[in-house]
Amino acid sequence: MFLYKNAIECLIENIPELKSLYEEDQEYYEDLPYVFYESVFTKYIVEMLEKKMDSKLVRCFDFVEKGLSEGDTDFKNLLEVSVIEALFFEGKFNDKYTLSFLGKTSQQSLRKCNNI
Repeated sequence: MFLYKNAIECLIENIPELKSLYEEDQEYYEDLPYVFYESVFTKYIVEMLEKKMDSKLVRCFDFVEKGLSEGDTDFKNLLEVSVIEALFFEGKFNDKYTLSFLGKTSQQSLRKCNNI
């Protein structure tokens, strides 16, 4: 199970490329998973989308899918707000390429955004 209290550690464990970015400002991000997820993880996803880095995108969206499926309530909310909604409002789900990486639970979360 993914726990909100371990959200940053869990992300770094699954996406180790983000570790150095966390360590650069660890004191700032330490108790602010929403800030780290939106300003670092979501930005990383956008960069990988622009570069068409499929294997990294698969890992990112697999992590989101698993977190939305297996996370505690706060962890799920973190992913929905800081990743899915952030990408939605940036217009990143307007093409089939990006949508192709979403699993079933992520697609359900995206549909909620369409109702906002």
